[in-house]
Amino acid sequence: MLVGSWVNLPLWVAAVLAIGWLSRTRRQSVARGALFGAVLCVAFLAAGYQGHSSAAPLVIGLGALSLLGAACGLLLALLGRRLRHHRQGDRLA
Repeated sequence: MLVGSWVNLPLWVAAVLAIGWLSRTRRQSVARGALFGAVLCVAFLAAGYQGHSSAAPLVIGLGALSLLGAACGLLLALLGRRLRHHRQGDRLA
């Protein structure tokens, strides 16, 4: 329905914030958020792939954008963790 649409972005942001909120440790937040962001970028790009003849630019772009997705996922998961601890009045471990 909304494949390849930027309308999905708030849903994915909420999902990765929830990952950070539900993670028990900072390390889990980092790992899970980065993995989620990287996999989401790869899936998003694969869904929009039109079957170009040259695969080299695709692989390079896929790698670069998956790193960007991992960085965004990592940051948002850490934000979700911080929001949880801020709301509960806990100190971050």
